[in-house]
Amino acid sequence: MLSASNNGSKQSQAAWWFPVQPGNYQVYVTWQPGSTESATANFDVYNALAYLSTGTVDERNAPSGVTDQGVVWQSLGTFTMTSNVLHVSIWNSASDGPISVDGVRIVPA
Repeated sequence: MLSASNNGSKQSQAAWWFPVQPGNYQVYVTWQPGSTESATANFDVYNALAYLSTGTVDERNAPSGVTDQGVVWQSLGTFTMTSNVLHVSIWNSASDGPISVDGVRIVPA
C-alpha cells in the first residue's frame, strides 16, 4: 500500500509504469477508505509521457466497480496506448487529506 500525507502540493505523489503493447486498456485503482483520507485523490494517466486524463476519487468512500478475488477495483476509464508504456500517477490536492493506494490494475479492453 502507498500512503502519503498531504503537504498542500503535488509533491506527495507516486507513479507506476506498465509495459504494454499498443491498444486499449481499462485502468483500475483500489484503496482502503477512511474518514481522514483525501476527498480529491487525483490519478493521472499517460501514454508514455503524453498526458491523457485525470481521474479524481473520494478516498473517504470505498471503491466501487469490478470485484476480483475479493478486491473491489474502481475504473478510471479506458485509454488508448500508442506507445509501449502506460503510466499512472497519484497526487494529493492542496488542503486535502492524505492519499493511499492499495493497487493499480490494467486490463486489455
